[in-house]
Formats: sequence, structure tokens, C-alpha cells
Amino acid sequence: MELRKGQKVFLDEKFYDVYFIKESSEVEIDIAAFLQESNGKVGCDDDFIFYGHKMHDSYSVSIENDGIISVNLELVPERIEKISFTATIYDAEIRRQNFSKIRNARVELCVYKNKEDIIFPLPKFTVET
Repeated sequence: MELRKGQKVFLDEKFYDVYFIKESSEVEIDIAAFLQESNGKVGCDDDFIFYGHKMHDSYSVSIENDGIISVNLELVPERIEKISFTATIYDAEIRRQNFSKIRNARVELCVYKNKEDIIFPLPKFTVET
């Protein structure tokens, strides 16, 4: 299934992997997840999952070494209302890189260890980092 911007989809499985896919390039991408409470903010440092903090204390969200974010919806704490995902360019300013150097990027939400269940193609970017 391919998603359009703003489209919502019901998730009926418990385990998902989130992939940021791009054509090969010299641009190094860092992915992260924010476990947000009803006020739209993370409640504590543990609710921010990234390369320096790869697993939530609840074991509900983790980043694997290959850059995949794994989510177990059954383990997400009740106080969490939404999980947001980001992709940023590592040392973008120093390396003078931005997302315009990345072609055919997409996010894939897959039932655990299966590829291409839900695909969100990303638009062509310009100076975003």
C-alpha cells in the first residue's frame, strides 16, 4: 500500500519495522523516534530513541544497527499517545550536505521483518537537513 501525505491507516498488527530507504549516496542518515504524550512532547529523556540511546526502557521501540526502528505496540506505555520518526543528515553543515542530494527516498512501515507493507514516498527535497 502506498500512502499519500496526510493519509492515515489503521495498524492491526503488534510488531512493525520502520525503514528509511534511499538510493545510495554519500549522505549519512540518522534516524530517531520520539514517544510523545498527549501534550505532543516527550515525557523524559528515555522517550527519545536515537543512535546514542537505542532502546526505550519499556522495550517498545528500538533502533537496530542497520538503521531500522522496531516497534512493539503491545509494550508502548499507556501514557504515550503518538510515536514520531525523524531522519536527519549526520554533520550536515560540516559536510555541506542536504536532502536534495538524496533521490527516491521513502519510508517503509513493515510488519516485523517483512518488506514493503506500507510505503510513503518522500517528496523531492531542497535544502532540508
